[in-house]
Amino acid sequence: MGKWFVRVAIVLTSWFSIRPCRTIAGSTPRPLRETELLALVAGDALPENVVQQIVANGLAFRPDGTYRSFLKNAGADPTILEALGAAKIALPQGVEERANPHVLQHISDAAKLMAAKRYENAARELTAAITASFKSPECGFVMGELLRRQGDWGRAEVIYEGVLNQDPDFPEGHTKLSYVLGRSGDPDEALREAKAALAITPDNAEAHKNAGLALAGMRKFDAAVGEYKEALRLKPGYTPVHEDLALLWLNGRRWDEAIAEYQKAIASGPADGDELYNLGWAYDQKGDLQSAICEYREAKRVDPGRYDARRNLGADLMDQGHYREAVQEFREMEKLFPESSVCHDCLARGLFLTGELKGAETEYRKAIELDPTDDTPHVGLGQIQLEQRNYGRALAEFLTAERIEPSDKRGYEGAGRALVKKRNFTQAIDQLEQAENLAPSDWQIHKLYAEALEGAGNTEAAVAEFQESIALDPKQIQVMIELADAYEKAGDWEAAMGEYRKAWLAGSSLDARGKTIPTDEKDPQKEYEAAQRRLRVHLAALRAAGKPEEAQRIQAGIERANLSLSE
Repeated sequence: MGKWFVRVAIVLTSWFSIRPCRTIAGSTPRPLRETELLALVAGDALPENVVQQIVANGLAFRPDGTYRSFLKNAGADPTILEALGAAKIALPQGVEERANPHVLQHISDAAKLMAAKRYENAARELTAAITASFKSPECGFVMGELLRRQGDWGRAEVIYEGVLNQDPDFPEGHTKLSYVLGRSGDPDEALREAKAALAITPDNAEAHKNAGLALAGMRKFDAAVGEYKEALRLKPGYTPVHEDLALLWLNGRRWDEAIAEYQKAIASGPADGDELYNLGWAYDQKGDLQSAICEYREAKRVDPGRYDARRNLGADLMDQGHYREAVQEFREMEKLFPESSVCHDCLARGLFLTGELKGAETEYRKAIELDPTDDTPHVGLGQIQLEQRNYGRALAEFLTAERIEPSDKRGYEGAGRALVKKRNFTQAIDQLEQAENLAPSDWQIHKLYAEALEGAGNTEAAVAEFQESIALDPKQIQVMIELADAYEKAGDWEAAMGEYRKAWLAGSSLDARGKTIPTDEKDPQKEYEAAQRRLRVHLAALRAAGKPEEAQRIQAGIERANLSLSE
């Protein structure tokens, strides 16, 4: 915020802060003055509300071509200009008092500059207007809008209150004050002001919107939705209402409703980065990553410097397996934010997934230089060492990650994985117990814990962990195979063959075209066929040992299980 902006804000705040109390809703209709009408346009009053004021109360002046040019320059909606032609003229005492044309010019130019986001220059114009028209509530109304656009809620509140104290009947004063009160964290007073505005103009869509915001801030969500719907009834396609309603649904984790409202907001006008990002986030949370990627790309296009959109776009591309595209996104992101350790972390992860381990290591080490308190790059370095089968070095990195962030399961999980590779199952169990305590719903940790238990000879406990892993994610074919193997080692052939068959059926339903199968993954069909051969050998051995009944029992149990799976 520039010095001119601060100067005029302080001057107006000092004038308007000397007030006996907040005045609620004047009740005397009066025709609009020249500066008043222009200030409503410049101060971003809803065009419908301005038209209503013109129609209901008339004008205290005769608008000429010069005045119309001021309105157009300020961005007046065509409906306002049309209403001027049919407005009734009511001159006080029959005498027309014309406003200072310099004041009108400055207010009009300030509005045009605000629309172009040239706030410093707009402040200069308002300073000039104030100099020509000392303590003008009209200038205060426009300054309130300028402060609102800059997010200076506290000063804007004082300005709007001052406007109403100087002129309790100033149009739209209560409407604007209700909004900034809500944004400054006073929903009770915000609702009070919105109701005051509605008492004057019941069909005020903006006041209903502000009431919805206030009620949402008070956690009265049903009432808030009612106000938003009333605002949309009065003004269909009212973009800010769709945005506010979408945000309410977003915070309530109602993704479909949020998506629908954001789509309406975007369709009703040029989309900004917030709308597009939030729509992408809603798709993300719903699990529709492809749609999320599209929206994040749009958010990046509209706002190229948007960090969160770029980060989420890269992350979703990686989750979709588009690793090289993700790397490209993270490289662009790193150029924009070279001092961000997270950018280096993200790029390192992408490089790791594309097999560029040397580049990934370089990026992780840069991340450590920028933020030595972050455990993520140490986890990443540990994964690189695991990939290179340097299990001792991997363990050292994971243990460092644990020391930096004891509440992060990734250090314990990585250490457990390295210890399993080193066949140090006892210590692996200790690490993985801690990982599981921190993340009990992570199927991968249960799987790894099961492998450690199985390696330590505790097959019964390993079976339970494999079962828990599959319960958390029933689509994990490799875990099914491992569970089947554990059952087989425990001598439970019925359960083993059931799991082998499930894995085979699940694998048969997958479309493997165009997909790269990791070299360490087992083929479920081959595993099932190999298990069937071992079963035949085992049954033959039982019969040869004089145990035909046991062989028959196992075979009958497997046939019943197969029949159940077929159904």
